[in-house]
Amino acid sequence: MIVYPKAFREKVRTEQKEVQREEESREKVEIWKKFVAEDWNLAVANYNITSWMDHFKKIPASLDRLAELVPQLEKEGTVDVFEMELRTSLDYVRKSLDMMTTARDKIDDILQALWKKKTDFNNVGS
Repeated sequence: MIVYPKAFREKVRTEQKEVQREEESREKVEIWKKFVAEDWNLAVANYNITSWMDHFKKIPASLDRLAELVPQLEKEGTVDVFEMELRTSLDYVRKSLDMMTTARDKIDDILQALWKKKTDFNNVGS
C-alpha cells in the first residue's frame, strides 16, 4: 500500500471536486441553452396569440351579424357560399382549439413535474 502525504491527498480531493463542478456547470449551461431556445419559441407563439386575440375577439359579433343575415337570404347559391365559408371557419376553430387544448395539457404536465422537483429539493434541504 502506498502512503501519500496529507497535502497531496487534499490536493487530489480538491482537483476532483473542481472537475466535478466543471462537469456540473457544463451540464447546466447545456440545459439553459435548450431551455432558452424552447422558451423563445413559446415567447414568439405567445406574441402571435396576443396579436390574434384582437381578431378572435371579433368572432362572436361577426357570427351574430351572420346569424341575422340568414333569414334575409333569398338564393340557394348564397346559402351554399355561406355554409361553405362557415364550415371552413369551423374547421379552423376546431384545429385551433385542439392545438390549444394539447398545449394547455402539456403545460399543466410540465408545471406538475416542476412542482414535484421543487418539493424534492425542499425535502432534501430539510
